Amino acid sequence: MSNSMDTSGGARAIYEDQELCKYLLSNTTAAASLQILASKVHPGGTGVFALRDIADGAEVFRSKPLITSVEMGMHSTVCDYCYASSTGRIHHAGRFRKEEDDMPAIKLCAQCKLCGYCSKSHIDVSQRCQAVAWKAYHKFECKAIQQTPLATPRTRALYRLLVKHSNGLLTAEEWRGVNYLQSHAESHYNLTGFDTIHKVALFGNEFTQSHISLEAIQTLYCTILTNSMAIHPPLGPTSGTAFDIFGSLVNHSCDPNVFVFSEDNQLRVRSLKAIKSGEEILQSYADVTASVMVRQKVLKSEYFFSCNCSRCQTEAKELETLTSEEGSSTDFFAGIEQRLVGLTNETRSNAQAFATEEAIEQLKLNISSLTGQLFHERPWPDTLWPMSSMNMTIASLYKSLGSYPKATTHALRAFLTEERFFGPQRIEEFFNLIQMLVPVVVLGHKGDWAKDPSFPSFRQLWDFYHGLLYELALRSKKTFGPDTRFTKAVERWYNEALASAGKPHPGNAGFSRRFNDAQKKFLEWAGVDARRGIVLSPKEPK
Repeated sequence: MSNSMDTSGGARAIYEDQELCKYLLSNTTAAASLQILASKVHPGGTGVFALRDIADGAEVFRSKPLITSVEMGMHSTVCDYCYASSTGRIHHAGRFRKEEDDMPAIKLCAQCKLCGYCSKSHIDVSQRCQAVAWKAYHKFECKAIQQTPLATPRTRALYRLLVKHSNGLLTAEEWRGVNYLQSHAESHYNLTGFDTIHKVALFGNEFTQSHISLEAIQTLYCTILTNSMAIHPPLGPTSGTAFDIFGSLVNHSCDPNVFVFSEDNQLRVRSLKAIKSGEEILQSYADVTASVMVRQKVLKSEYFFSCNCSRCQTEAKELETLTSEEGSSTDFFAGIEQRLVGLTNETRSNAQAFATEEAIEQLKLNISSLTGQLFHERPWPDTLWPMSSMNMTIASLYKSLGSYPKATTHALRAFLTEERFFGPQRIEEFFNLIQMLVPVVVLGHKGDWAKDPSFPSFRQLWDFYHGLLYELALRSKKTFGPDTRFTKAVERWYNEALASAGKPHPGNAGFSRRFNDAQKKFLEWAGVDARRGIVLSPKEPK
């Protein structure tokens, strides 16, 4: 994206400053051949393009952000330098965490008591995260941070950037690149409030003793608000904010060809589909699983533009047709949809209120009453967002009560009714589905549900389970890459499960037929349309 600030002798956008473009590319670990050019989707802006064809499920590039900042409330559980988590679901031994596991302890800085660091015994003391962070940036900010313990991650990112600049810790090229990025300052003044941004900039100017103007710091803060990214590891919550120059050049589409995730303190970008030479690399700034109206609302309110990609156009027309058939309008649909999202979020945050099956049944009645305002003759389709999310939420409630069959049924409805595959979100849903399935498979015919004559046989249970694990392992490797902790943990889980499995194993001749029979039986028992079942992928060649 381009910025109106002129820092490079008259160039208006980064792509016109080829010296800077070469610098940015040379400081990015690119697995694919890339080029920085004028964007095709952002008029007047800059974009990243493929110089050669990129395969589906391939790494595109890795980048270490210029600035990172841990999420509020996570300072005592997430390392401020390497982003190791004491509450993460993946153990450092390369497997999924167990309740009895010891996780890396996060020790707060003795002075500011805000930034926390892990202590890895196998690393030399001088190379431990706290020592490295202190030398790299923290010693310059520690005293000042004590004065702003409630600052948001993006506000702390501004202060950290100013500290680095004031103490000569940024290269001239990095500073030039920062000032090229689009700030949307006027829009942020209207949204956040000029006084709020002014106060943040004023304090930043005082404690960093920056020699740049107050107005420039305000613009810089708006640049961070516009271009910061979530630090989001596989299967983990957002653990912080990252500000990355090269990553900021990847523009938006609701039908993206790449996605971004984090591994340690590194951003990784991988392809979601095959990318042709000359195509622009595009990510999504909004939740790709959300509806077109929700995505457009997020993009307009947070990034100040509307998306007009082919997916948005198609889904907008489909929504108009749907609401017309129901004798309603898209505005009315949006209102019901928003209330459903609110109900889903409220249920997740207040799960203890649903400690009985009666309470869950009442929740389902409330959902039916709400959706019935739009769909008078039929229920809200499982394929229509956000019903899949609500079904998985209900599955979690049933699982907490030990009602495993009902939990499994809702989890299957949530997963198998999704019509689009969007990489990381889909993998997490797949993982959650198998987790819901585990108690049913392990307890097998010991459970009361086994008295149902339609219940799958013992072998069918395990064939279905092993087939799903096999598919999860393949899709995780393709989505996140073979060297991520998540992929390795899934592979270990699959291999351990396979050790006690009879032959043929998944991926070998004869297993697909057994899996298809088992899946059909299982979905019939769960009351889920068997036509939406999973088709197993072929085994990868060695």
